Amino acid sequence: MRVPDKRPFGKLGQQGCSKTKPLALLGLTVGIALGASLIPAQAEPENMLMISVAPVAKFSNLKTVKAQVLIQAPPALVWDMLTDYPGVSEILPGYERTRVLSRSGSTTLMDVGMRVSNLLPLYKYRVRAQENEAQRQLSMTRIAGDFKSLQANYKLTPQNNGKATLLSYQLSIDPGVSLPGSTGLIRNNTLKSLNALERHAELAFRKGEIGQR
Repeated sequence: MRVPDKRPFGKLGQQGCSKTKPLALLGLTVGIALGASLIPAQAEPENMLMISVAPVAKFSNLKTVKAQVLIQAPPALVWDMLTDYPGVSEILPGYERTRVLSRSGSTTLMDVGMRVSNLLPLYKYRVRAQENEAQRQLSMTRIAGDFKSLQANYKLTPQNNGKATLLSYQLSIDPGVSLPGSTGLIRNNTLKSLNALERHAELAFRKGEIGQR
């Protein structure tokens, strides 16, 4: 993975992005360039049912993440938050910039900038978001920019007669280089992002219920 420079986003194949508005997307756990010592350990929240981070092979930089979190809000509400791309920056930590380049049916092409540390420039990459609303499944694939590869997948399953959501998350990421402490950093960033999504969704659901009384 190259260290991102301070030039503005350029054309695809150059800097990978164009000047952007704030957003987040699930790239979710892309703060690989930081040393783990710069970020304190993230406590696992009570709603986190499972999380694991593991290398794909002994000498590979590719790592996989699997996580599940139980959110006390309906799948439709959680889905709307995940797919409201210009609004996700208000929910997920670290994401600062995005530009929706095109929408075609269930496919959206976006340029993204993520702030992994105040000590480093923005990380810039282009992603393709593929939505399957009927199945409540969302995938994000890096197609240019920083990181050698990044593939994130979300699946929402209704729980408690549709009043709660089991969010299943999988990430495959290759920063392109071997960095000490990256496994712990990926895990901490995943916890922070999913926990933030859970808090915002549950708060919005509670406010909605109060408004209906």
